[in-house]
Amino acid sequence: MSEPEQKQSNLFKYMQNPQSFTLRKWLYELLKEKYDKRHEKVAERISTSLRTEEDTKEFGYMLTSIYQRGYEKAIEEFRGQAEQLGLKIKMDVKKNSD
Repeated sequence: MSEPEQKQSNLFKYMQNPQSFTLRKWLYELLKEKYDKRHEKVAERISTSLRTEEDTKEFGYMLTSIYQRGYEKAIEEFRGQAEQLGLKIKMDVKKNSD
């Protein structure tokens, strides 16, 4: 397939499922160098269930909440280890806005 044909094919795929592009972008931004082709397959399958823009926003909110909770959990574990060494850690966490 030539490059113009490939671009046209990609555009056609995007028009069929724009949620897929959004979801893959979010995952790439969260995972950075850990992102790989297996994630694209899963994102494509999930995105077919996200029928509306509202569905996509709610799913994005859920991803953000999961990511934030993982971060908070890591800080809590680090805080516990630091306190055993006699260090005190203070962290303010802003909650997601709706």
